Amino acid sequence: MASHVETVLSSLSPQVALINTLRQGSIPNHIGFIMDGNRRWANSRGFPVAKGHYLGSKALLKTVESCLMLGVKSITMYAFSIENFNRSNDQVHQLMALFKFMLIDYSRPGKIADQYNMSIRVVGRLDLLDDDFRKKIDYAIKRTGGNTNGVLNLCVAYTSRDEVSRAMKETVHQCCEQGLPVESITDKSIAAHMDVTDDIPVDIVVRTSRVQRLSDFLLWQSHRDTDIQIVDVLWPDFDLWQLFLVILRWQRKQDGFEPARASGISVPFKLFSCILMTILLGLCIF
Repeated sequence: MASHVETVLSSLSPQVALINTLRQGSIPNHIGFIMDGNRRWANSRGFPVAKGHYLGSKALLKTVESCLMLGVKSITMYAFSIENFNRSNDQVHQLMALFKFMLIDYSRPGKIADQYNMSIRVVGRLDLLDDDFRKKIDYAIKRTGGNTNGVLNLCVAYTSRDEVSRAMKETVHQCCEQGLPVESITDKSIAAHMDVTDDIPVDIVVRTSRVQRLSDFLLWQSHRDTDIQIVDVLWPDFDLWQLFLVILRWQRKQDGFEPARASGISVPFKLFSCILMTILLGLCIF
């Protein structure tokens, strides 16, 4: 039986320390991730591209878990754009097989969806996916639909422009069916038909690999207060420390500090002791 000291020490892991540090400030409600860099990560190391995608899926799981531990309510992951169908058949097949496995694994009894009371949604042009994939999507959505503590949106066969176009068509069609004038259409009525609802506004959009573009992601849901952060790391290397820096920069802006660069963050003193403890714990444990 573990002693009280051992129990306390086990709770003071670097992961817990970083998360508790962030909890000293505000926590974003909705974070979107453009997971870029799997192929470059693999190519730069001489590995098959499939390994880059596999490790990218591991980074996705860890990031989702960290966000849920922090109390982030909505997590939106840009997994596969419509344009990605232009890649080689082998790459598309590998990615689709990986997504299917992830969906079933996440939604199994006792797995991450149950552990954190998280629901799973898959959004995009689902009509472009095969029947087996759609069956797995239905299973994951039904299996986790009653979970209310958070939501994971997986964007597959998605682009924001396509999402907006479909939402507008559906809104106009609804107006015609109900005999309403076109003038009755508002941004709220269009938003109701979006794949990713804007009930929880997007606080942060994170793009890895240092490439400065939005890649047609959450254009409607982003607003003037959305913090867009370009991170100089390839997605398979994105970890809790990178997430820590992302949220810390966002917290600085919420507190009225000037925007900070990833390479030079001036940390408020109340957080310094927690960060120092994290570093010391990391040295002790690892």
